[in-house]
Amino acid sequence: MKKKQKLLFSCGIILLLSAYGLLAGFTFSKMAEIRSSKSKVLLQESQKEVNSRKSIALAQLALLLEADDEGYLIAGEKAEIAGYNDIAASYYKKIKTAEGLTILGNTYLKNNQNKEAEEAFQKALNKEEGLKALTGLGTVYLKQGLAEKAKKSFDRALELVKDDENALSGSKLADLVLDQQILDEKIGSDSINQQLQKIVQTPTLSTRINLLFEYLRENNYPQLAINFLQEKERVGQLDRDGYLLLANEYFLERNYVKSYQSLLSAKTKDLYYPQTYQHLIEVAKLLGKEDEAKQYQDFLKIISW
Repeated sequence: MKKKQKLLFSCGIILLLSAYGLLAGFTFSKMAEIRSSKSKVLLQESQKEVNSRKSIALAQLALLLEADDEGYLIAGEKAEIAGYNDIAASYYKKIKTAEGLTILGNTYLKNNQNKEAEEAFQKALNKEEGLKALTGLGTVYLKQGLAEKAKKSFDRALELVKDDENALSGSKLADLVLDQQILDEKIGSDSINQQLQKIVQTPTLSTRINLLFEYLRENNYPQLAINFLQEKERVGQLDRDGYLLLANEYFLERNYVKSYQSLLSAKTKDLYYPQTYQHLIEVAKLLGKEDEAKQYQDFLKIISW
């Protein structure tokens, strides 16, 4: 009898514990459902909120309730809109998909963090070969002055989407830098591609070089611009204005010796151009070449008379 009572008691305890377990599981599941629902409501409110700080705060609250890719994406976008690029990047880093890594790469790209952008785009492409990651990587290579790598990345993007404007303009820009002949009569329809088309249609090689250099500079490709101009100097394709542009680049880098050499080359191309002598006087003085500076000054007076 006692054995039966013990057995029944043991069975009762087991059933009671099982009931508590089921109840706890049900409660936990219900709470998770409530948290998820509340998180989604907060994310919706975050997207509607005009005040950027309040919007980010709402997104952060949503992530505390339920951390997922959607929440990280919205929080990152809101932080980026508010100008908090580092905070945005910290959210995007938590998204491990190819899309998230591509967005992270573009954030780094906007912030001129080219090394970090390249790494993010490469990781995205390791997961999935996508158009945005390929064009992003191509842009990074252009910023790093690596036209050949950029060309390959843009061309691969065009294999995926043949009419993509960003990939098309990037590929043609790389072509121009690499001095490839562009056979297409039309590069693209947007304003950037129209600028490239104008450069392509310029008949004089030296003028085309100068226009392309200025385009690269204006569009935030400084390293590619200087690499391009140096290569054209190496093969002897610069005119007077090209050498003056190169001299200015060296001057900005405080490399006065090379700036002076480029100015002398400009003088050789056009002996009577006053602006060359104005720069020569300035750089000669910086190099301690007072006698030469005086000679240039005297000659400048003669040709400016």
